[in-house]
Amino acid sequence: MAVDTGLGHLAAALDVPSVSLYGPTNPGLTGALGKSQVHMTATFPCSPCLSKQCTFVADTSQPKLSVYPPCFSTLDPSVVWDALVTLLD
Repeated sequence: MAVDTGLGHLAAALDVPSVSLYGPTNPGLTGALGKSQVHMTATFPCSPCLSKQCTFVADTSQPKLSVYPPCFSTLDPSVVWDALVTLLD
């Protein structure tokens, strides 16, 4: 499992299956390339923003998001787990 780049690139170079999560970054620009790599991207209104600091302002009528940056809240852990299990089969 990798979040964004560093470990994902190492895994790809060593041909280690991995699932990389992308929130504020774009896997098309920074994604690790390899036959055993899966890139999962956030489906958040401002993602990918390519910012180092999150500037998202939540609607005050909605429950507060407990994930930072909030774009990662759209990557459901069960879906990520399923992708990883499928890759390892």
